[in-house]
Amino acid sequence: MLEAISKDGELGILYRIKRAELLKRQVTLAVKPRHPLTVVAVRDLNRNPLAGAQVYLMTFYDPGSGGGKVTKTDSNGEAVISEVYEGGFYYPQAIHEGFYYQNNRIALLPKVGSKEWRDRIELFMEPANRTQRGRVVDELGRPVKGIEVVTDSRPEKKAVTNADGEFVFDNLPYSGVRLRVDRGDSFGMAVADKYTVDVVIKLRKIVRK
Repeated sequence: MLEAISKDGELGILYRIKRAELLKRQVTLAVKPRHPLTVVAVRDLNRNPLAGAQVYLMTFYDPGSGGGKVTKTDSNGEAVISEVYEGGFYYPQAIHEGFYYQNNRIALLPKVGSKEWRDRIELFMEPANRTQRGRVVDELGRPVKGIEVVTDSRPEKKAVTNADGEFVFDNLPYSGVRLRVDRGDSFGMAVADKYTVDVVIKLRKIVRK
């Protein structure tokens, strides 16, 4: 598989090439066309537009890149992200204070103008105003003090346990998030949602070979 990266860091070319072709030592790659993608109506669950939400895309091939395309929604909850490659796979992201968005992959199919082509999408964000309490314990059930607990939400949230191993998070989504603890030699994770009263994260030793 050959890849070519554009100056802005986004993957524009991705081809699987037969070994026989590679042996020729000369392969021609065609750049995919780029087109604007309009992310329309970042909304709450009641379909009300959310102004000022930060919107960006992560590429399927390089989730950490973001493609350098970051913008904010206007008063109508709309944002435009320009120059997206045809045929690419992207993970849209939306960040807004007090709300949470679970990202989904979007495929921009090869032919612009076809019925499958999507240049307008809707991102729905749920309220994030739930409080979650919990504890971190070691393998023997003893509280672990001063350890950091991290959520998988965007933006990421952090809390530090007190002397009793307890922690508190505010402004979490009702649908749930994963809470993780990584101490280097041990690791723990738990899922907490609106039905979870007090979550317990039990650390387990990491076995390294």
